Amino acid sequence: MFLSQNGTATKNVSNLSDTENSLPVDYVRWVGDIALGFQPTLWQEFRIGMRYTDGNTYVTGLPIAGDLDYTRQGAYARYRFDTLDDVNFPSKGFYADMQYLISQDETNDSGSTTKDTVSEITTKFVAAQHYKKHSLVGQIEYETVDSRNSFLPIAPRELGGFLNLSGIPKDSLAGSNKAFSSLVYRYKWFDNDFGLFQSPVYLGASLEYGGVWSDTSQKLDTDSLYMAGSLFTGIDSPIGPIILAYGQTEQSYRSIYLIVGSAF
Repeated sequence: MFLSQNGTATKNVSNLSDTENSLPVDYVRWVGDIALGFQPTLWQEFRIGMRYTDGNTYVTGLPIAGDLDYTRQGAYARYRFDTLDDVNFPSKGFYADMQYLISQDETNDSGSTTKDTVSEITTKFVAAQHYKKHSLVGQIEYETVDSRNSFLPIAPRELGGFLNLSGIPKDSLAGSNKAFSSLVYRYKWFDNDFGLFQSPVYLGASLEYGGVWSDTSQKLDTDSLYMAGSLFTGIDSPIGPIILAYGQTEQSYRSIYLIVGSAF
């Protein structure tokens, strides 16, 4: 999440240049979760449960400005389906993750306490298909919050980084709501023996479109959605993916990414 320098929340990020003059917000939380689940097959699961969250948000380096304490007590239902053949470089399969949460939130901002009933819907779909050395992966995410009194999002939605609006820093945009889609093409260039391991060398490109916004009265804020894309090459090593990538947004924000062993 990012705040403007006067310490007030940025409700709508209408321009990617807003991230240049923003201050990062730290989220510290303790979460307790108890649930009952049903797994009809190895690759799918349905779960209902209760969740309690106790947390604090504050501007990094300035614990007073924008400080917010909160508690959340809620119930949720979640369904997950996963047949992707690989986490980092999928070539076939389908993934779906859907969750509905309703909670009673209590926030304390500079001595002022606010109570609110909040509902959240989180969805993510990924589909992968391949033909010989060519792979195509499509992804759609939509996350929305229905809240009347929220000042800062307790569970912010974030965008930024490689394949998540490539061209801007990782998680540099945050808000209550999120809409995002991407299409990633990957070509298996050749197989290579690196000595300690063997792995194909991939070449790829992506098209991405999405954004975040904090006006909970809007189910989709098209003014906060942006185009981005990337070109990349990478391998899948025993320590995780090793990727070199170039990303750019529609407003010509550019980044070069070197990813070693971490998820993207």
